[in-house]
Amino acid sequence: MGREYSVADDNMNSNWEEFMDTEKIQGLYQEAIGFDLVDDFMLEYQGKPGDPKRALFQSKFFKHYRDAELDLNNTCENVIIVDPAKTRNLRSKESAVVCWGIDNINNQWYVRDIINGKLSPEELYEAIFSMINNYNARVLAVEVTGLNDFIKHPIKTLMLEKGMNIETVWLDATGGDGGKDNRIFSLAPFYRRGFIYHNENVCQVLELQLMSMPRSRLKDVADAAAYIVPLLEKGERYMSSSTNPVMSEVDFEKRVKEAQKKCEQPFRLEGAEERTRMERYGYVR
Repeated sequence: MGREYSVADDNMNSNWEEFMDTEKIQGLYQEAIGFDLVDDFMLEYQGKPGDPKRALFQSKFFKHYRDAELDLNNTCENVIIVDPAKTRNLRSKESAVVCWGIDNINNQWYVRDIINGKLSPEELYEAIFSMINNYNARVLAVEVTGLNDFIKHPIKTLMLEKGMNIETVWLDATGGDGGKDNRIFSLAPFYRRGFIYHNENVCQVLELQLMSMPRSRLKDVADAAAYIVPLLEKGERYMSSSTNPVMSEVDFEKRVKEAQKKCEQPFRLEGAEERTRMERYGYVR
């Protein structure tokens, strides 16, 4: 039996331009979003069957926004999360870089940007540092399981060369594929409560991977995005209480000052000695 191909890939690019070009596919996908028919789109154009009523992630839970219309560089704590391919030949498997904007004052998390694919080391590093600059990020989190110094050393070196003073957190994957699935599933309560917003221009691949869980062929973007939950727990960043919907101006200003003070604290203690040593010798400015 010959291999079966879908009309559209996970990035909404055409696999068969002669039959239907990428522009047409992306237009149909946007229409499907508008009519809450993304599950039907996945079945017809990507061959991904499933029972949408039983899916943990459903298209009705995806809320969208336009990044250019909000000043998230200044109102959010912006975080870059990197899930590199688990191989020394990065081009052999998919890597993902995701930018989150976190606003825990208003209980809103924004998926601001996504870059994914079979990236060379140079392409991966370019994606990371361009995102840091574009979104005024103050935290870079990188999964290093199975790679360690192979990925750590180049990133540290480039940060020093570029004079970037950004907090770096090294993430460890746990539990194999089962751990990855559980990590992705941990996002579901936040989607169902309406806390997460997707940049409408870049999040198609994330939405398709989430809705295909746990049978998604690729999980690189979903897994990178899902690291936001343990990362915020590590940094003790928690959402505001919703028991007091009305807040006085004095209380609001107090909450803002508390949040600003919290954002000045590092995400973790581990590795703090290394940063202190680097600062002492003038490597970090």
